Amino acid sequence: VTPAIQRTVLDQGSLTSCRDPNAGCIGRIRKAQSAPVPVAAAPDQDELDEFIRENSLNERAADALLGAPPSVQRQVLDQGSLH
Repeated sequence: VTPAIQRTVLDQGSLTSCRDPNAGCIGRIRKAQSAPVPVAAAPDQDELDEFIRENSLNERAADALLGAPPSVQRQVLDQGSLH
């Protein structure tokens, strides 16, 4: 199961209201796997530069972010400020 599927399942909250939490979890995984994957827009260079500047990233961290695939960059930026 990919991290994106795991996040989708976890974001649905507790399984305490399920009659069978195991079945509920498996059902959520299956549903998440069959759902179309939303494609988030890749961040543009200005957005990346602003994030790097606002969070005072050093060269190593900035290079790691800039070298990451656009989908990973988007996930990092969507998590918000590092402060």
